[in-house]
Amino acid sequence: MNTIHFLLNEQKTHLKFYINRSKALNAINFEVMDDLEKTLDLAERLPLKVLELQTNENGYVASGGDLKEFSALVSEQQGFEMANRMAAILNRIEKLNCITVASVTGTAFGGGCELLLAFDLLYATEKANLGFTQIKFALPPGWNGMSRLINRIGYHKSLHVLLNGKLLKAEEAKQLGIITELFDSANQIDEQIQYFESIPDEVIYSIKQNARLFKDHSNQEELKKEELNHFAKAWASMEHHNAVERFFKSRG
Repeated sequence: MNTIHFLLNEQKTHLKFYINRSKALNAINFEVMDDLEKTLDLAERLPLKVLELQTNENGYVASGGDLKEFSALVSEQQGFEMANRMAAILNRIEKLNCITVASVTGTAFGGGCELLLAFDLLYATEKANLGFTQIKFALPPGWNGMSRLINRIGYHKSLHVLLNGKLLKAEEAKQLGIITELFDSANQIDEQIQYFESIPDEVIYSIKQNARLFKDHSNQEELKKEELNHFAKAWASMEHHNAVERFFKSRG
């Protein structure tokens, strides 16, 4: 798993991982998708209590989809297939029976924020920055991030965040309800996760299963499918292709 660095504890109950593409600011491409799927294959086999996504040493969690690679996908069908694959990965994270935690001590943009929303808990330090920047590329969220954001913070706040597309500082993201809890340091996040490791497996499973029953009281799967269709149409639009072209030109 070259694009994913992971560490498993001796008891095989806590799997930490981060995206390892420093030169690309941890942008998610097809190789990252391959390795995320392999990581989840491992997670689903293990007696995990905690799966933890961490921030890379370069200060990034993920900078969204890899525009350099994905700009070769120009049709609605290609956009849908790419988005559907990543959405399936995030659905697998969401359906894990263990506690899933995103530990954010750096920056996430666009699809990187959608990745974070697939985790049960989003813990962060004051250094965290979250940018739901999809609109800058004439796109809605593409990996079911809109569904998850609305579930987390509500319709009105979600519209405000997505339409502005600005970088949110940690405190603002916490006030909106995107970040679950702010900690003074990464060590404090570690202490919280160590507590989770002390909880019996059956208690973790019971709480997650019951919580899902309340969360999924409406037809979430149909909403997620419709969200992917809207993204695919936007992906194939000239507005999106022009925005990507402007982005590359601005970088010289």
